Amino acid sequence: MNAAKNYKSFKRYLAKRLAPEGYVGNGNALTLKVSEAVIVFELQQDLKNSSKEMVRFTVNTGISLHALREFFSDDSSESVFSAEQCHWRSRLGRLMDSPSDVWWTISNDEDVESRCDEIVSIIRDIALPQIKTLAVAETFVQLWKNGKGQGLTEYERRISLARLLWALGRETEAQGALEAFETASIGKGWAASAKVDARELKKHFE
Repeated sequence: MNAAKNYKSFKRYLAKRLAPEGYVGNGNALTLKVSEAVIVFELQQDLKNSSKEMVRFTVNTGISLHALREFFSDDSSESVFSAEQCHWRSRLGRLMDSPSDVWWTISNDEDVESRCDEIVSIIRDIALPQIKTLAVAETFVQLWKNGKGQGLTEYERRISLARLLWALGRETEAQGALEAFETASIGKGWAASAKVDARELKKHFE
């Protein structure tokens, strides 16, 4: 069996191992629903540095808030998630005791089980406890108000704060956050996009 087939076996095995704990597999992603969010663990293959003999990959993580998904849609029960589209993003390795950008490799049958054991342990014992404490709308409000937006640009953080406050029914705070967003956009490369997003959000205040 070549490395690509072993990698596919690894993905299936990882999903099977985590399924009893509530995780749902879809493509490269595994998702876990909690009270106010969906937690995402998504495999990313390094296509440039993989070969027939070895597949190199990492694990991206994310938190997708129900309240913000509902802002864009009446249905917050979507089943397809990408860490890149989440409201908080990190690499699995960044959550470990010695944070770093960790990449793993799979070459043979033995790697399938050993890598799975390692990653399941990291997710279950190290990453998930940290992520669960963050997967709360009010925690996001406080982080974003303090200028902390893990994995987000300033643009994304500021507009997301305004949207989240509105979604939580805190209209006065949302208007203040929107004004701060517009002020911060002046002279920035994202000023034009900010005008569009601000105009759309203001429709909710009318």
